[in-house]
Amino acid sequence: MYASKPRPAVIVQDDLFDSTLSVVVAPITSQLIDAPLLRIRIPCDRDSISGLERDSDVMVDKLTAVRRSNVQTRVGRLTSDQLVEVERSLMAFLGLAR
Repeated sequence: MYASKPRPAVIVQDDLFDSTLSVVVAPITSQLIDAPLLRIRIPCDRDSISGLERDSDVMVDKLTAVRRSNVQTRVGRLTSDQLVEVERSLMAFLGLAR
């Protein structure tokens, strides 16, 4: 990853590959930019299950593999609708939505 500090991320790797030593993630940032398809906005509100402290973007264009041992605790989770948005963006970004 670009950052040296721990950062929240969405695990995008299927559970079928849970025996691998690494896991593919899409990092999350609180540096918001308007980039449809590349950034999925996760709003922070009282009812949010994301566990994030402020509005954030999932950076679909910054996929990276990290050591599974570096994955720490779960901060929260995305809603089903947010996961669908991430999946659609991943498919478009990777050229799988043709």
